[in-house]
Amino acid sequence: MEEFPFTLSFHGGYGGEHLDLFLDLDGFSRLITFGTAASLWDRLQEGGKVSFLRKEDHRRVYLEFEGEIDGKGWIRILARGQVRVESKLKNIAGCREISASLQNGKLLL
Repeated sequence: MEEFPFTLSFHGGYGGEHLDLFLDLDGFSRLITFGTAASLWDRLQEGGKVSFLRKEDHRRVYLEFEGEIDGKGWIRILARGQVRVESKLKNIAGCREISASLQNGKLLL
């Protein structure tokens, strides 16, 4: 099973509130990014599966950034750690949608 770092952040103050999931696949490229509705945070915390839709890749700074984003609201980290990827999900960068759950401090895809 493949593992790599992730950060799940709450983005508010710019458009609709939402969650951003930042995936660091290789330690140097832009972050593969997915998003979903902020209201699904409770379901994730309870270990439930949540669907995320692909967004534009983000700069690496977002793996650890919290605070104001010039002209784009603010961001707060809700969870960070390691992603565990099931073998059937081969090319995350090519996915338009993924399902994820949080269990025992790991994000499972």
